[in-house]
Amino acid sequence: MIRALVAGCVTAVAAAGQTGIEIQLPADPSRRGPPALVQARAMLPEFGAAVHDPFSALRLELDADGLRVQPDAAPVPMGVALRAKITVDGEEIRAECDQGGLETWRASHGRALRTPTLRALAAQFDLVRAPGPVWFDVAALVGGRLAGVQMESPLGRLSTLGAVECGDLVVRLDRVGDDVVVVGRSRGGLLLPALLLHLAAQNTPTPTSTQAWQLLAYAARDSRREEATMHLALARDPTAPDALRSLLFADDMACGRAAEALARRREPEALARLTHALRTATPTQRPALEAAVATLWPLADTAERRRARIDATPGLVDTMTQAPAMSVGLLIARAITALLLLIAGTFLVTALHDRSARDP
Repeated sequence: MIRALVAGCVTAVAAAGQTGIEIQLPADPSRRGPPALVQARAMLPEFGAAVHDPFSALRLELDADGLRVQPDAAPVPMGVALRAKITVDGEEIRAECDQGGLETWRASHGRALRTPTLRALAAQFDLVRAPGPVWFDVAALVGGRLAGVQMESPLGRLSTLGAVECGDLVVRLDRVGDDVVVVGRSRGGLLLPALLLHLAAQNTPTPTSTQAWQLLAYAARDSRREEATMHLALARDPTAPDALRSLLFADDMACGRAAEALARRREPEALARLTHALRTATPTQRPALEAAVATLWPLADTAERRRARIDATPGLVDTMTQAPAMSVGLLIARAITALLLLIAGTFLVTALHDRSARDP
């Protein structure tokens, strides 16, 4: 894993013109640091790093010559889990992560966003124009960029295990005078998940527009998920319905949008997924899901209806059995209304005819 990390980082360093990354890890014998960093430190001896105790004070240097690990005696303030210095075009970017996973990058004139690790995040979530923090699932975002990567390869294992351990990441970009401050928080800080995303993106083709919206819909934890769902609802790409069916299990807004889109697109193949989502739906999700089931049920064949298993979904049988009765009642009401209008029209025409006959 570490060798794959080194290879990817060296490639990035050469491409960006950086001179290197220097990471300072203070001693953490009780392993109280962010869980993803603790896991990464524990792996160091397994993958060639010549270190007796991975939880002693260490300094990692990464450049075109590879990765070097050596003891470090520099003092570090209490509560700091990681310090990093990233050099981009001769300019230094300082990063510091505390034991709670809160990490801050500070650089003048936006240089932090020019690092390969943060560039992938900035492009995916439009950090520069975001009105506030962006919140997303690291595992979903990194996993969505691993198409074609073997899961048993070093990169595959590093990306999947590291991303899952990082959990959710919240990132915010601020401007303080001429400085740009990027603040991120996860169970692995900011540098580690950003690096994992960069490595995953380097090994996969650039996604299409629909694939990019799918990835955002799966990974985002804020309004961007709803925005991505709306784009998928209007997309003509044949893969869009697959993403919409998956979003039926997302939060309330995305679930409702996805259900409405599947009903509007007349996708009876989604019937089984809709009824399955109904079994764990929240009260605010149920109306959109039930409406979609009612719309798609007449379009589904016998096999699709059998897979839907509406009898195993609480409350859905009553809804489906009431729907035809309501439709018949509505037809009767409309028929009576039409008959009354016909009778009234007949009387009106007769009255007008009699009146015109009396008046010379």
